[in-house]
Amino acid sequence: LAVVGVLAFSGCSAATPASPDGSATPTASTEAVDADKVMREFVTAVYANTFTTTEAMVAPGSAAAKYVAHQKATDTASKANGDFTQPAAADQPTLEFKDGTAIAKYSDGSSFTWTDFEYDDNGLVTSWTTPSGELPSLLWSTDFSGAIAGNTVTLTSAYKTNGGEMYAVLTVTAGSAGIDFMMPYQAQFVASDGIAYAAQYFSAPRQSLPAGVTGYVVLAFPQAPFGGTIYLEGYNVGTPDMWKAEIPVD
Repeated sequence: LAVVGVLAFSGCSAATPASPDGSATPTASTEAVDADKVMREFVTAVYANTFTTTEAMVAPGSAAAKYVAHQKATDTASKANGDFTQPAAADQPTLEFKDGTAIAKYSDGSSFTWTDFEYDDNGLVTSWTTPSGELPSLLWSTDFSGAIAGNTVTLTSAYKTNGGEMYAVLTVTAGSAGIDFMMPYQAQFVASDGIAYAAQYFSAPRQSLPAGVTGYVVLAFPQAPFGGTIYLEGYNVGTPDMWKAEIPVD
């Protein structure tokens, strides 16, 4: 349900008061809420990475909730790996809002528009449309966790950005041998049509992972579609044998 302008929330009262003549007096059962105000607050919080706000404003289980989970996972991973940098003021977009539409304008002249915001009956955000398409089609649809050489590799989240890059966040937990090192710079995504995409950006732990320790790997593939497999290589401690994890992303 796409909502623009005013959003009505259903409410209820404990009792209906009686009028002087004994008949029931109608009471307000709805509370009018400005959907544009909800959208402005949400989008502003998204671009500020204010997760306490964005998590509270999305409907559980919705595409919007998965998007916020991905943004938070990416933020957590980059900070854990020492790759997080606070954007300079000049790099922050100027946000403009009009008639249910949010526009982020950057100093280099580029801009991205989000439209068609949708809400549930409680006024929580469920979805919207980006330059890359409708939000549900831009998020991973299938969870995955698998074992490779005694280690566990999990697809935490994946999202296709406004600019068309596919970002994937992986969680890697070292087995009893420990991981000597990983090679995210050699990671590839092979789409279902057989086309291989090289990672144009990565973030990963700088050092080896001792037994039982978990690290995050973030990979970005330019213009890659959903439907395919990420290949991530690494070595365990004490062995010359390279392992190659295969992580499906659908």
